[in-house]
Amino acid sequence: MANTKRLGAIGIMSILLAVIPYASAEESEDFVTKIEMIKGHLHASLQNKAAGNEELAAVHAGHPIGEVFTLIKSDIASKDQALADELEDRLSQLPNKVGLSLDEYRDEVNSIIELLDQAVAKVVGEVDNELLMKVIINLLEDAEHEYEEAVNAAGEIINIEEYQDAQGFIARANDIFNQIKDSIEDNAREELELFFRQVDDAIENVTKIEELEKPINGIIHEFEEILGIERTEVEKPTVAEIRLMLDALLDEYEEGEYEEALEIATKAYIEKFEFLEADIEAVDEELKEETEIMLREELRQLI
Repeated sequence: MANTKRLGAIGIMSILLAVIPYASAEESEDFVTKIEMIKGHLHASLQNKAAGNEELAAVHAGHPIGEVFTLIKSDIASKDQALADELEDRLSQLPNKVGLSLDEYRDEVNSIIELLDQAVAKVVGEVDNELLMKVIINLLEDAEHEYEEAVNAAGEIINIEEYQDAQGFIARANDIFNQIKDSIEDNAREELELFFRQVDDAIENVTKIEELEKPINGIIHEFEEILGIERTEVEKPTVAEIRLMLDALLDEYEEGEYEEALEIATKAYIEKFEFLEADIEAVDEELKEETEIMLREELRQLI
C-alpha cells in the first residue's frame, strides 16, 4: 500500500514537473532567441514567396530545421513531446510547400509561428520585457554578423541568403520592440525609434557594415542602460574548439546517439564556425567555402 502511494506521488510529481516551466534566465534568453531566429527565417521565406522567388523562399524555409531547431528540440520535447514532433515535421515539410498559393503558404507559416509561441509558453512560461530586450540585442548582433558576411567593403551584396537572414532578424527585432516600446521611458523610446529607423535605412540601402553597426550599437547601449548591465567582450571561437566538438560528435555517433550528434554538428556550425568565416575567407576563400558546406550540409547528411 505504501509503495502504491509512493508511486502515485512520484507520478503526480512527474506530471507537475512536465508542466511547470523550468528554464533559468540565461536558458530562457537563449531559447527565445532561437525561436525568434526561426521566425526571422520564416519571414525571409515569406517575403521571397510574395516577391515570386520560390527558389529563395524554399532555401529560407529550410534554414530553421537545418540550422536552429535541433538546438531546441530537446527542450520542447521535455515539456511536450507531441509539440516537438509536430514542429519538427512541419518545419521539415515547409520547403516542399512553397509551391502553394501565397495565401496558403502564409497560413502555413502563421500556423508554425503559433506552434513556436506554444513552445515558448511551455518551456519558458511568461516572457517579460527585460528578457525581450535581451533577445532584441541577440537578434541585432546576429543580424550584424550575417550582414558582414553578405555585403562587401564596397557595399555590394555577395551573399543574398545571408543578407536576407539579416533582414529577417532585424524584422523580428523591430516587431518585438514595437511590442514593448510603450513600457519604455519617453526619451529612451524616442532614441531607440531613431536608431531602429537608421538600421532599416542602412540595410535597405545596402550600406557598408560600419553604417549598420553604428545604430545597432546605439540600440544595444540604450537597452543595456535600461537593463543596468555592462557589455562584456566575448572571445571569438577557435578552430581547436570546433575540433573538440567534432571529437565529441564522433563519440556520440559511435554510441548510436544520433540526435545528440546532430545537435553538436549544428552547434559547431552556428555557434563556432559562423564567427570564424571572415577570418578564414581572408586567408583562403575556397577553403572557407568547402569547410562551410561540409559543416552545414554534408556532415548533417552523414549523421
